[in-house]
Amino acid sequence: MDIDKLIINDIDYVKKFILNSYGEERIKLLSDRRIKDLFFKPENHYTLVWLMYDMNDKDDLIFFDEYTIGLLLQDYRLKDKLNAIISSDKKIKNIICNDDRILLKLLEFDDLHIYLKSLEGEVVKKIFNYCLEKELFSTITYLNPDIITSFLDKNMCAILLKNKYFLKNINKMHSKIISKFME
Repeated sequence: MDIDKLIINDIDYVKKFILNSYGEERIKLLSDRRIKDLFFKPENHYTLVWLMYDMNDKDDLIFFDEYTIGLLLQDYRLKDKLNAIISSDKKIKNIICNDDRILLKLLEFDDLHIYLKSLEGEVVKKIFNYCLEKELFSTITYLNPDIITSFLDKNMCAILLKNKYFLKNINKMHSKIISKFME
């Protein structure tokens, strides 16, 4: 497929073409910077969001490379795109949010914090440690309590228990975390 000929078509056609392609052709399309630039044009915001929802986990890993992260960070609708990513049930959100630049942007948007609970794995520990270091205790209450209890130690508990905001809002925390304080 000649990508230059493909990208002159309607964006919905390009999206369908990508999703209907297979194997090496699909990898080539999802990796191509011209395709990524096309989807990151302001007028293609919603089509990009729909493409993200329609792609599988393997597609996500191909599409969301360093170049795409750069486009995302420069996007004037970054908050909307982060909302689409973090509120999805896609595994890629844990990888994208593990990028320090994305993480800092995500934490700037208070109204997206409600979706932090859906993150899994090392990114939760990374956010927790960052919030602990920067004393962003209100943000910690949004993280997944099951994951927090897997790495919460006595030193971390001591730091949290010294913070007035955290103590005032401890009732927002999951009972598993509270029981960890009692150990």
